[in-house]
Amino acid sequence: NTDRLNLNYNLLSKILARSFYGLKSLLYLYINYNQLETIETNVFIDLSNLLRLELSFNRIKFLSLTLFKGLERLEILLANKNSLSNFESGFEISFLLPSIIKSLWLSSNKLRSIRKNLLSKNNFKFLERIYLNKNQISVIEPKSFENTKKLEILDISQNCLFRITKETFFSLISLKFLFIQSNTINYIGKNSFQHLNNLIELNLEFNYLTIIQNELFFDLISVRKLNLASNLINFLEFNSFKSIPKLDNLNLRNNRIKSFNVFYSQVKILNLANNQLEHFTISQNLTDIDLKNNKNLIRLNFEENLNLKSLMLENTNSKLMNVINFEYILNITLLNLNYMKIDYEILEKIQ
Repeated sequence: NTDRLNLNYNLLSKILARSFYGLKSLLYLYINYNQLETIETNVFIDLSNLLRLELSFNRIKFLSLTLFKGLERLEILLANKNSLSNFESGFEISFLLPSIIKSLWLSSNKLRSIRKNLLSKNNFKFLERIYLNKNQISVIEPKSFENTKKLEILDISQNCLFRITKETFFSLISLKFLFIQSNTINYIGKNSFQHLNNLIELNLEFNYLTIIQNELFFDLISVRKLNLASNLINFLEFNSFKSIPKLDNLNLRNNRIKSFNVFYSQVKILNLANNQLEHFTISQNLTDIDLKNNKNLIRLNFEENLNLKSLMLENTNSKLMNVINFEYILNITLLNLNYMKIDYEILEKIQ
Protein backbone atom coordinates (compact mmCIF):
# COMPACT_ATOMS: atom_id res chain seq x y z
CA ASN A 1 0.00 0.00 0.00
CA THR A 2 3.01 2.32 -0.36
CA ASP A 3 1.89 5.64 -1.84
CA ARG A 4 5.14 7.62 -1.51
CA LEU A 5 8.70 6.51 -2.30
CA ASN A 6 11.76 8.71 -1.73
CA LEU A 7 15.03 7.69 -3.39
CA ASN A 8 16.73 11.09 -3.28
CA TYR A 9 20.46 11.55 -2.60
CA ASN A 10 21.62 8.07 -3.58
CA LEU A 11 24.04 6.59 -6.09
CA LEU A 12 21.62 5.23 -8.67
CA SER A 13 23.11 5.35 -12.17
CA LYS A 14 20.40 3.36 -13.95
CA ILE A 15 16.93 1.96 -13.37
CA LEU A 16 16.03 -1.38 -14.89
CA ALA A 17 12.69 -2.36 -16.39
CA ARG A 18 9.99 -3.37 -13.91
CA SER A 19 11.98 -1.95 -10.98
CA PHE A 20 8.72 -0.71 -9.50
CA TYR A 21 6.68 -3.82 -10.28
CA GLY A 22 3.61 -4.18 -8.10
CA LEU A 23 3.59 -0.64 -6.67
CA LYS A 24 0.18 0.16 -8.05
CA SER A 25 -0.74 2.35 -5.07
CA LEU A 26 2.27 4.64 -5.52
CA LEU A 27 1.29 8.30 -5.92
CA TYR A 28 4.60 10.14 -5.48
CA LEU A 29 8.04 9.01 -6.65
CA TYR A 30 11.19 11.04 -6.00
CA ILE A 31 14.53 10.06 -7.60
CA ASN A 32 16.33 13.40 -7.40
CA TYR A 33 20.05 13.91 -6.74
CA ASN A 34 21.31 10.60 -8.08
CA GLN A 35 23.60 9.75 -10.99
CA LEU A 36 20.96 8.52 -13.42
CA GLU A 37 22.05 8.35 -17.03
CA THR A 38 19.83 5.54 -18.27
CA ILE A 39 16.24 4.68 -17.53
CA GLU A 40 15.09 1.56 -19.37
CA THR A 41 11.77 1.40 -21.16
CA ASN A 42 8.68 0.25 -19.28
CA VAL A 43 10.22 1.20 -15.94
CA PHE A 44 7.04 2.90 -14.78
CA ILE A 45 4.51 0.64 -16.51
CA ASP A 46 2.96 -0.57 -13.23
CA LEU A 47 2.59 2.93 -11.74
CA SER A 48 -0.84 3.61 -13.20
CA ASN A 49 -1.84 5.81 -10.24
CA LEU A 50 1.33 7.90 -9.99
CA LEU A 51 0.58 11.63 -9.75
CA ARG A 52 4.05 13.15 -9.34
CA LEU A 53 7.43 12.03 -10.70
CA GLU A 54 10.69 13.82 -9.93
CA LEU A 55 13.93 13.03 -11.81
CA SER A 56 15.84 16.26 -11.21
CA PHE A 57 19.58 16.67 -10.56
CA ASN A 58 20.72 13.62 -12.50
CA ARG A 59 22.66 13.05 -15.73
CA ILE A 60 19.83 12.05 -18.06
CA LYS A 61 20.63 12.87 -21.68
CA PHE A 62 17.47 11.72 -23.45
CA LEU A 63 14.00 10.37 -22.82
CA SER A 64 12.94 7.22 -24.65
CA LEU A 65 9.67 6.99 -26.53
CA THR A 66 8.08 4.58 -24.05
CA LEU A 67 9.66 5.84 -20.85
CA PHE A 68 6.42 7.07 -19.31
CA LYS A 69 4.19 4.31 -20.65
CA GLY A 70 1.61 3.35 -18.05
CA LEU A 71 1.57 6.69 -16.21
CA GLU A 72 -2.06 7.34 -17.00
CA ARG A 73 -2.68 9.75 -14.10
CA LEU A 74 0.61 11.63 -14.05
CA GLU A 75 0.01 15.33 -13.33
CA ILE A 76 3.47 16.66 -12.48
CA LEU A 77 6.84 15.81 -14.05
CA LEU A 78 10.11 17.37 -12.90
CA ALA A 79 13.29 16.65 -14.83
CA ASN A 80 15.29 19.76 -13.98
CA LYS A 81 19.07 19.94 -13.93
CA ASN A 82 19.88 17.09 -16.28
CA SER A 83 21.64 16.99 -19.64
CA LEU A 84 18.63 16.78 -21.94
CA SER A 85 19.64 18.25 -25.27
CA ASN A 86 18.64 16.50 -28.46
CA PHE A 87 15.77 14.15 -27.86
CA GLU A 88 15.75 10.62 -29.18
CA SER A 89 15.23 10.47 -32.94
CA GLY A 90 11.57 11.08 -33.73
CA PHE A 91 10.90 12.14 -30.16
CA GLU A 92 7.77 14.12 -29.46
CA ILE A 93 7.05 14.65 -25.82
CA SER A 94 3.34 14.32 -26.54
CA PHE A 95 3.90 10.61 -27.24
CA LEU A 96 5.19 10.17 -23.72
CA LEU A 97 2.97 12.16 -21.43
CA PRO A 98 -0.71 11.64 -20.68
CA SER A 99 -3.00 14.50 -21.69
CA ILE A 100 -3.89 14.94 -18.00
CA ILE A 101 -0.42 16.38 -17.22
CA LYS A 102 -0.63 19.75 -15.41
CA SER A 103 2.98 20.81 -14.75
CA LEU A 104 6.12 20.16 -16.80
CA TRP A 105 9.53 21.17 -15.45
CA LEU A 106 12.58 20.89 -17.76
CA SER A 107 14.70 23.72 -16.34
CA SER A 108 18.51 23.71 -16.40
CA ASN A 109 19.00 21.31 -19.26
CA LYS A 110 20.59 21.77 -22.69
CA LEU A 111 17.52 22.18 -24.87
CA ARG A 112 18.22 24.36 -27.90
CA SER A 113 14.81 24.81 -29.49
CA ILE A 114 11.08 24.37 -29.08
CA ARG A 115 9.76 22.63 -32.16
CA LYS A 116 6.19 22.77 -33.37
CA ASN A 117 5.75 19.01 -32.90
CA LEU A 118 6.93 19.06 -29.29
CA LEU A 119 3.41 19.26 -27.88
CA SER A 120 1.41 18.78 -31.04
CA LYS A 121 -0.06 15.28 -30.95
CA ASN A 122 -2.14 15.42 -27.80
CA ASN A 123 -4.50 18.11 -26.68
CA PHE A 124 -2.98 19.06 -23.33
CA LYS A 125 -6.19 20.57 -22.02
CA PHE A 126 -5.02 20.41 -18.38
CA LEU A 127 -1.43 21.63 -18.81
CA GLU A 128 -1.06 24.79 -16.69
CA ARG A 129 2.68 25.27 -16.17
CA ILE A 130 5.79 24.83 -18.32
CA TYR A 131 9.25 25.67 -17.00
CA LEU A 132 12.02 25.74 -19.60
CA ASN A 133 14.28 28.32 -17.97
CA LYS A 134 18.06 27.94 -17.91
CA ASN A 135 18.39 26.05 -21.18
CA GLN A 136 19.98 27.09 -24.47
CA ILE A 137 16.79 27.74 -26.42
CA SER A 138 17.24 30.15 -29.32
CA VAL A 139 14.28 29.16 -31.49
CA ILE A 140 10.57 28.76 -30.80
CA GLU A 141 8.81 27.55 -33.91
CA PRO A 142 5.49 29.29 -34.74
CA LYS A 143 2.44 27.88 -32.95
CA SER A 144 4.51 25.55 -30.77
CA PHE A 145 2.02 25.99 -27.96
CA GLU A 146 -1.21 25.79 -29.94
CA ASN A 147 -2.39 22.67 -28.06
CA THR A 148 -1.77 24.10 -24.61
CA LYS A 149 -4.63 26.58 -24.42
CA LYS A 150 -5.04 26.20 -20.65
CA LEU A 151 -1.43 27.16 -19.96
CA GLU A 152 -1.17 29.79 -17.20
CA ILE A 153 2.58 29.97 -16.51
CA LEU A 154 5.34 29.86 -19.13
CA ASP A 155 8.95 30.38 -18.08
CA ILE A 156 11.57 30.58 -20.85
CA SER A 157 13.92 32.88 -18.96
CA GLN A 158 17.70 32.57 -19.10
CA ASN A 159 17.87 31.20 -22.61
CA CYS A 160 19.16 32.50 -25.95
CA LEU A 161 16.00 33.88 -27.59
CA PHE A 162 16.66 36.89 -29.78
CA ARG A 163 13.29 37.58 -31.44
CA ILE A 164 9.59 37.34 -30.65
CA THR A 165 6.89 37.34 -33.34
CA LYS A 166 3.09 37.31 -33.30
CA GLU A 167 3.13 33.51 -33.73
CA THR A 168 5.55 32.75 -30.89
CA PHE A 169 2.88 32.69 -28.17
CA PHE A 170 -0.09 32.22 -30.46
CA SER A 171 -3.22 30.68 -28.87
CA LEU A 172 -2.05 31.02 -25.24
CA ILE A 173 -5.35 32.62 -24.35
CA SER A 174 -5.23 31.53 -20.68
CA LEU A 175 -1.65 32.59 -19.99
CA LYS A 176 -1.25 34.70 -16.83
CA PHE A 177 2.52 34.81 -16.28
CA LEU A 178 5.13 35.04 -19.03
CA PHE A 179 8.79 35.07 -18.04
CA ILE A 180 11.25 35.72 -20.88
CA GLN A 181 13.86 37.72 -18.98
CA SER A 182 17.59 37.15 -19.35
CA ASN A 183 17.59 36.29 -23.04
CA THR A 184 19.11 38.26 -25.92
CA ILE A 185 15.85 39.62 -27.34
CA ASN A 186 16.41 42.65 -29.58
CA TYR A 187 13.27 42.40 -31.71
CA ILE A 188 9.60 42.06 -30.80
CA GLY A 189 7.25 42.13 -33.76
CA LYS A 190 4.00 44.03 -33.96
CA ASN A 191 1.11 42.36 -32.10
CA SER A 192 3.39 39.70 -30.61
CA PHE A 193 1.29 39.65 -27.43
CA GLN A 194 -2.06 40.37 -29.06
CA HIS A 195 -4.00 37.29 -27.91
CA LEU A 196 -2.69 37.21 -24.33
CA ASN A 197 -5.81 38.79 -22.90
CA ASN A 198 -5.46 37.14 -19.48
CA LEU A 199 -1.77 37.93 -18.96
CA ILE A 200 -1.10 39.53 -15.57
CA GLU A 201 2.70 39.74 -15.51
CA LEU A 202 5.22 40.10 -18.32
CA ASN A 203 8.95 40.03 -17.54
CA LEU A 204 11.37 41.20 -20.25
CA GLU A 205 14.23 42.19 -17.94
CA PHE A 206 17.84 41.72 -19.06
CA ASN A 207 17.37 41.75 -22.82
CA TYR A 208 18.55 44.04 -25.64
CA LEU A 209 15.49 46.16 -26.44
CA THR A 210 16.27 49.74 -27.50
CA ILE A 211 12.96 51.35 -28.53
CA ILE A 212 9.47 50.80 -27.10
CA GLN A 213 6.89 51.52 -29.80
CA ASN A 214 3.22 52.34 -29.38
CA GLU A 215 1.92 49.03 -30.72
CA LEU A 216 4.39 46.78 -28.92
CA PHE A 217 2.08 45.88 -26.03
CA PHE A 218 -1.17 46.08 -27.93
CA ASP A 219 -4.18 44.39 -26.33
CA LEU A 220 -2.54 43.46 -23.00
CA ILE A 221 -5.75 44.38 -21.24
CA SER A 222 -5.05 42.45 -18.00
CA VAL A 223 -1.34 43.08 -17.40
CA ARG A 224 -0.63 44.67 -14.02
CA LYS A 225 3.14 44.22 -13.82
CA LEU A 226 5.59 44.92 -16.64
CA ASN A 227 9.35 44.58 -16.18
CA LEU A 228 11.61 46.15 -18.81
CA ALA A 229 14.60 46.72 -16.54
CA SER A 230 18.19 46.27 -17.67
CA ASN A 231 17.67 46.62 -21.40
CA LEU A 232 19.17 49.25 -23.72
CA ILE A 233 16.05 51.38 -23.98
CA ASN A 234 16.74 54.95 -25.06
CA PHE A 235 13.37 55.97 -26.49
CA LEU A 236 9.73 55.48 -25.50
CA GLU A 237 6.93 56.49 -27.84
CA PHE A 238 4.17 58.49 -26.14
CA ASN A 239 1.54 55.74 -26.18
CA SER A 240 3.91 52.87 -25.37
CA PHE A 241 1.85 51.80 -22.35
CA LYS A 242 -1.57 53.25 -23.15
CA SER A 243 -2.92 49.89 -24.37
CA ILE A 244 -2.21 48.33 -20.94
CA PRO A 245 -5.11 49.87 -19.00
CA LYS A 246 -4.54 47.91 -15.75
CA LEU A 247 -0.79 48.43 -15.56
CA ASP A 248 0.10 49.60 -12.04
CA ASN A 249 3.72 48.40 -11.67
CA LEU A 250 6.24 49.46 -14.33
CA ASN A 251 9.96 48.76 -14.00
CA LEU A 252 12.35 50.58 -16.35
CA ARG A 253 15.46 50.74 -14.21
CA ASN A 254 18.94 50.33 -15.69
CA ASN A 255 18.25 51.68 -19.17
CA ARG A 256 19.33 54.75 -21.15
CA ILE A 257 16.18 56.83 -20.94
CA LYS A 258 16.70 60.60 -21.14
CA SER A 259 13.08 61.69 -21.42
CA PHE A 260 9.94 60.10 -19.99
CA ASN A 261 7.30 61.84 -22.06
CA VAL A 262 4.77 59.02 -22.15
CA PHE A 263 1.18 58.29 -21.17
CA TYR A 264 1.21 56.42 -17.87
CA SER A 265 -1.75 57.69 -15.86
CA GLN A 266 -2.65 54.16 -14.72
CA VAL A 267 0.76 53.38 -13.17
CA LYS A 268 1.14 53.53 -9.39
CA ILE A 269 4.61 52.04 -8.88
CA LEU A 270 7.31 53.29 -11.25
CA ASN A 271 11.02 52.45 -11.20
CA LEU A 272 13.26 54.65 -13.34
CA ALA A 273 16.46 54.24 -11.35
CA ASN A 274 19.80 54.22 -13.16
CA ASN A 275 18.75 56.09 -16.27
CA GLN A 276 19.76 59.43 -17.80
CA LEU A 277 16.73 61.58 -16.98
CA GLU A 278 17.15 65.35 -16.90
CA HIS A 279 13.64 66.22 -15.73
CA PHE A 280 10.57 64.39 -14.50
CA THR A 281 7.01 65.22 -13.51
CA ILE A 282 5.44 63.20 -10.72
CA SER A 283 1.80 62.58 -11.58
CA GLN A 284 -0.98 62.27 -9.03
CA ASN A 285 -1.53 58.57 -9.76
CA LEU A 286 1.94 57.56 -8.52
CA THR A 287 2.36 56.14 -5.03
CA ASP A 288 5.98 54.98 -5.36
CA ILE A 289 8.67 56.41 -7.63
CA ASP A 290 12.34 55.42 -7.76
CA LEU A 291 14.66 57.90 -9.50
CA LYS A 292 17.94 56.81 -7.90
CA ASN A 293 21.19 57.36 -9.78
CA ASN A 294 19.77 59.66 -12.45
CA LYS A 295 22.76 61.94 -12.14
CA ASN A 296 21.54 64.36 -14.81
CA LEU A 297 18.24 65.01 -13.04
CA ILE A 298 18.04 68.75 -12.35
CA ARG A 299 14.28 69.41 -12.37
CA LEU A 300 11.46 67.65 -10.58
CA ASN A 301 7.86 68.83 -11.00
CA PHE A 302 4.75 67.79 -9.10
CA GLU A 303 1.12 67.60 -10.11
CA GLU A 304 -1.58 68.71 -7.68
CA ASN A 305 -3.27 66.31 -5.22
CA LEU A 306 -0.44 63.83 -5.02
CA ASN A 307 -0.86 60.35 -3.56
CA LEU A 308 2.88 59.84 -3.26
CA LYS A 309 4.10 57.57 -0.44
CA SER A 310 7.67 56.81 -1.49
CA LEU A 311 10.22 58.95 -3.33
CA MET A 312 13.76 57.72 -4.00
CA LEU A 313 16.21 60.44 -5.06
CA GLU A 314 19.45 58.86 -3.87
CA ASN A 315 22.54 59.89 -5.82
CA THR A 316 20.76 62.17 -8.30
CA ASN A 317 22.10 65.61 -9.15
CA SER A 318 22.73 67.56 -5.93
CA LYS A 319 21.49 70.77 -7.62
CA LEU A 320 18.03 69.28 -7.45
CA MET A 321 17.90 70.08 -3.73
CA ASN A 322 17.93 73.81 -4.47
CA VAL A 323 14.95 73.78 -6.81
CA ILE A 324 12.65 71.10 -5.45
CA ASN A 325 9.46 72.21 -3.75
CA PHE A 326 9.17 70.06 -0.64
CA GLU A 327 5.70 71.35 0.16
CA TYR A 328 4.31 68.86 -2.32
CA ILE A 329 5.62 65.89 -0.39
CA LEU A 330 4.73 66.74 3.19
CA ASN A 331 2.76 63.53 3.66
CA ILE A 332 5.31 61.22 2.15
CA THR A 333 6.16 58.02 4.07
CA LEU A 334 9.63 57.34 2.67
CA LEU A 335 12.04 59.90 1.29
CA ASN A 336 15.52 58.72 0.26
CA LEU A 337 18.08 61.53 -0.10
CA ASN A 338 21.30 59.60 0.38
CA TYR A 339 24.43 61.01 -1.30
CA MET A 340 22.80 64.36 -2.11
CA LYS A 341 25.31 66.71 -0.39
CA ILE A 342 22.63 68.05 1.91
CA ASP A 343 23.71 70.86 4.25
CA TYR A 344 21.92 72.39 7.24
CA GLU A 345 20.13 75.00 5.13
CA ILE A 346 18.57 72.40 2.87
CA LEU A 347 17.72 70.21 5.84
CA GLU A 348 15.71 73.06 7.37
CA LYS A 349 13.91 73.49 4.06
CA ILE A 350 12.97 69.82 4.05
CA GLN A 351 11.70 69.99 7.63
